Amino acid sequence: MGRGEFNTLSAAYAVLALKSYSQHLAVNPPILSITEIAKDKRQTALNSAGKLIKRVDFSGNAVALRFGAKPQISGPGAYYQMIETGFDLNLPEKKIADGIEVYREIVDASGSAATVVRLGEPLTIRLKIRSLRNAPVTNVAIVDLLPGGFEIVGSSLHPGTGSQGCDYVEVREDRAVFFTSIWQNVRCITYQIKPCNRGEFVVPPVFAESMYDRSIKARGLPGRIRVIEAE
Repeated sequence: MGRGEFNTLSAAYAVLALKSYSQHLAVNPPILSITEIAKDKRQTALNSAGKLIKRVDFSGNAVALRFGAKPQISGPGAYYQMIETGFDLNLPEKKIADGIEVYREIVDASGSAATVVRLGEPLTIRLKIRSLRNAPVTNVAIVDLLPGGFEIVGSSLHPGTGSQGCDYVEVREDRAVFFTSIWQNVRCITYQIKPCNRGEFVVPPVFAESMYDRSIKARGLPGRIRVIEAE
């Protein structure tokens, strides 16, 4: 779990184990504490209600957190989780290809790469993915997040089982998600999007990951696209 290599199955087993451990610990619960440490070594105790589960916010000036328990916990010990929200300030500059590789093209009606498009003009998305291993990779989720101000052309992509030759396809307001198996040969998935707003937009990188082996993953590169007024 600490390495982020869990999946839905192993996470379910972990939840059962933690529940059993918490029931055992609740018989004689320890006093838990969380302390924020700043750059100048100043320490601030973070207070929270609750005995076995404590939830606190810490400032952006913190350089470390210290977790304490009295009396000292024996056995498996205590566990902590940190949740971070927000958006990346910088776009990724390198692609990821760990066991699989994914690539996306956005092209116009002539088949040329689209960097400037007119309002309402349909564009074709080509997702190309392959396995870099000597065997197919099953249960892969491909997440294609749309640029802001774009929507999927409904007639080009249908949600459900078997669409685009995938095990299942989800069509959401801001993305398309494909659940499928991939092979060593390049596989291409195509559908269409269209711009609904003028302006310059970031094209988020496409991402793919094995649902049951998180060490197998791939990410493409981001791009930019400009939408101008229709003639």
